Amino acid sequence: MGAPSDWSASVDPTIEDDPTASSDEVGRRDTAPMAAATSALEAGDRVGRYQLEALLGAGAMGQVWRARDPQLDRTVAIKVVHPAIARSPDGANRLLREARAMAKLSHPNVVAVHDAGNDRGRVFVAMELVDGATLTQAIAVMATPRDWREVLPRFIAAGRGLAAAHAAGILHRDFKPDNVLIDRGGRVCVGDFGLAAFGRGPEVKRSAVVRGRTGTVDGLTVDGLVMGTPAYMSPEQLHGSAIDARADQFGFAVALYEALYGEHPFVGGKPASLGALVEAVVGGVVRPAPVGDRVPRWLRDAVVRGLASEPAQRWPTMDAMLTALAGPRRVVPPLLALATAIVVVAAVVAALVVVRRGHSRATPALTAIPRFDVSLRARVAASPDGRRLAVSTMDRIEVRDDRGATVWSYVVPSSGRVGQVQFADADRVLFARETGSVITVDLSTGRMTAGAEVADWNTWLARLDAGDVRTRGHAERWEVGIEDHGQVRVLVKVGHRPDVVSVAPSRRRVAIIDDDRYAGRVVVLDARGVVAETAPIPALTAVAWETDARLLFATGSVEHPTLWSAELVGGAIGPWRPRYRAPRGWFGQLVTGGGRLWFVDSGATFRARAIARVGATRRTRDLDTGIIGGALGWSERDAFLAWNRTSGAIERYDARGLVAATPARLDGEAANATVAGDIVIAALRRDDGRELVAVSLTDGAVRWRKPTGFGRAVRCAGDRQPPCVVIDDAVAPGPIARLRRIDPQTGEVDAPFGPVGRVDDVAINADGSELLVSDGGASIAVIDATGAPLRSINAGLAVRAVAYDPTGGALVAGTGDRGRYQLLHVDDAGTEVLLDSNNEILFQPRPAPSGGEVLVMGRLLLPGLYELVAAPAR
Repeated sequence: MGAPSDWSASVDPTIEDDPTASSDEVGRRDTAPMAAATSALEAGDRVGRYQLEALLGAGAMGQVWRARDPQLDRTVAIKVVHPAIARSPDGANRLLREARAMAKLSHPNVVAVHDAGNDRGRVFVAMELVDGATLTQAIAVMATPRDWREVLPRFIAAGRGLAAAHAAGILHRDFKPDNVLIDRGGRVCVGDFGLAAFGRGPEVKRSAVVRGRTGTVDGLTVDGLVMGTPAYMSPEQLHGSAIDARADQFGFAVALYEALYGEHPFVGGKPASLGALVEAVVGGVVRPAPVGDRVPRWLRDAVVRGLASEPAQRWPTMDAMLTALAGPRRVVPPLLALATAIVVVAAVVAALVVVRRGHSRATPALTAIPRFDVSLRARVAASPDGRRLAVSTMDRIEVRDDRGATVWSYVVPSSGRVGQVQFADADRVLFARETGSVITVDLSTGRMTAGAEVADWNTWLARLDAGDVRTRGHAERWEVGIEDHGQVRVLVKVGHRPDVVSVAPSRRRVAIIDDDRYAGRVVVLDARGVVAETAPIPALTAVAWETDARLLFATGSVEHPTLWSAELVGGAIGPWRPRYRAPRGWFGQLVTGGGRLWFVDSGATFRARAIARVGATRRTRDLDTGIIGGALGWSERDAFLAWNRTSGAIERYDARGLVAATPARLDGEAANATVAGDIVIAALRRDDGRELVAVSLTDGAVRWRKPTGFGRAVRCAGDRQPPCVVIDDAVAPGPIARLRRIDPQTGEVDAPFGPVGRVDDVAINADGSELLVSDGGASIAVIDATGAPLRSINAGLAVRAVAYDPTGGALVAGTGDRGRYQLLHVDDAGTEVLLDSNNEILFQPRPAPSGGEVLVMGRLLLPGLYELVAAPAR
């Protein structure tokens, strides 16, 4: 494979394919000055700690080398920036600052930036080295005419990378297929951010960005090194006007149009001068679809909107465009449609109530402004005046001003972890250690004072004027009480540990979430007990007080998270009223103070990986989640089954890629899945629970479908054949048995058996003789086929998912010490860590029948704190 396919950015980030110049002329014009300027670099030299191995490419921005990182023992790509750029006023500092900003952007569809530095005047950036091909090369080898089903998933994956960059305040400004890489495992990632613009503002003003021969086109001067590739540039870039993320969207749409139709959307396939190109792009007339066009109308319409000459006429965000590119919405399951209708009706009723009460002023539209990144397990509180924010993690607490600058910080000793955090007033912060003692921090002096512990009530939730609110309990029953002179009086008993807490501005009331698997209820307490509570709300994630009489809460899991408000009147919480909705995300927290509102968006995205195991060697590869939306299990020894996120099809893959599509379809993402012969049984994610569906790989027929509330998941022997069991999800009082045998062909179930109480996951060995049963704790029960206990396995983490390993022992995914997410192999010899992550929840491990490879899914969470402010008037 040639050099352009072996590094992490397109070989020349500044060479533009000028239609009026030959490739030899382009090469002489751009690479010769760079080669002369950096001729001193040779293979074997060191730049920073990196040892150069081979020159991969050169252009006006610099050279790119394959290099070795001896400290981490890995191969990387090193971009050594052209000396003239590095010596420009503030050039080195700007490039280093922007490279370090890129290093904070961790996303599977973006080339990772590892490091940046200045070594004796040589400014360099160390990046992930991607072994594969460019998107240009991948499209070139496709059959003609191209099948849009083959093209689209790769562009959707690249679009997710662009959307992630935009969310981090980064504009690419040079998106084109040459700057998108596809590795050997099929992962698609956007690279070459060498021309990126950085900033959180809505627009970034840059000078003229056309690259070509010196001259004037419509009054735009083009001379020397200028930035961008004209064929993919938006009209505002061509004119040197202010730009925002919609300029990247335009380049993305041009590239996608070319891939679908084999020609440029404005000038077709004919060679065009720079002047003719600018005139056609600024004119904004997209070429008509060719005769015999096989691209669906909905897809063409989505692309053409992205090509609008006026930015305001394009899609508002890349996320919005990607939603459109996913195709027409599928039929919504009846129960989910009913739940949605109830919410809509409630919202309408709420609006009528508000109007009748005379509050007729329209609520201003809100927009989310990113403030700073937070860790996944952070808790955030705001001061009463809204000028400071306290952020606690498991081992650290810090106070920042509203711009993100640190005011005070404290690292917690290993003997204790931080729990809830709250402002007592503008200058005092309260937080609790795991031991239950409440620490008061005086920010003016930095002095910390510890309060007394309370026996048995070692989890502190909040402080009201009447006393400290504490909780105690276990997995199935928790008590919430208020402390008065060392004694705690019980206020309410709830079914689950109340981790989400918010104190009213008056400090007379507190709101908690009593959270179940797929729903939660808001409970409002004061010093006397329960003031008000809601019915269970599907996909409830957060609650906060906007005023003493108005609650805010958030719903949604990844798709269309929504912020609602409701008035508290007497002992009742009134109807919901929608306040803000995002196309994607996960509102992990709501924070209020001083009339301001923030939320933590966990930025959830899914990831699929395969871990190859040869002896003691482990090698992990990412699967392309633009195509593979879920790894379901194995159909043969070396072929696995995956759900195609774009088409909904279940497909067979091997190490080389797609083997064949099956007639089977899934109309949603699988949270769990198993295989029984030619039947795939999946537990589909719905806001109100898991919907079980069994489909045939042979004819695509749906054998049966069970509504949400019937079962959490189904597992079969070795995830390959009957017998099968279902985890009963029915709501019932008391610790009942949760396992039932289920017929994979008909969906009929037998009587409950096995251990009683909570069951999070179950696995059956290959011959059906024994089962692993996890209740979410560290201990996994091993039972026989009748349900009789055999032994237990201590996994050493909070178990989320289990599977039998054909090589012996078990595969266990869960949460380990200090919140690390891990995939373990556990057997009598001990424990081996296969994957370890700080921000990726791992689930659904599925080993190949041979044991040589393990599939695992992950939910990658990249949380950030955003402030909701009134949108500017249009």
